[in-house]
Amino acid sequence: MTLQSAIEHAVEAWLQEFRATHGEPYVFALISDEGLINVRPAANTAARIRASNVGRWNRDAWIVHSPGAEFAGISQSLKIDAWNPDFTRFRERVYTSMLLAITSCAKRGVFGRRGRGGMTLLVSVDGLAEARTLERRSAKLLNKKGEANSFLADLAG
Repeated sequence: MTLQSAIEHAVEAWLQEFRATHGEPYVFALISDEGLINVRPAANTAARIRASNVGRWNRDAWIVHSPGAEFAGISQSLKIDAWNPDFTRFRERVYTSMLLAITSCAKRGVFGRRGRGGMTLLVSVDGLAEARTLERRSAKLLNKKGEANSFLADLAG
């Protein structure tokens, strides 16, 4: 199984659990850490935003529901691969796999009806200056223009 297909499978399983516990999310993100040894999902719901009085795109306030066994397996594999001497190439492979997995899931309807009240989709990384660049890139690639613009405007502000 490729990294991309493993992530796709994990996203589907996680979203099913998330929806059962928290309801329908308006935003979904795949987030890695600076060492790229973890990929984890995060999401938030409109009800949680109304109740918490935090900014819509404040990622620190998002629900990081337990990632589940599928994401644990991905992280275990990445821990082994992270020792690759060409870290730049490894990093791009992880980011690309995350982006392509979300794209594939979106095409199959995993995220619902995008563009008609559907969710905003993102890829990010914790602890690196390149996080904002990756978020901008993924917002533009994974979302329709109006959805991306809302996120990007807030990110710039």
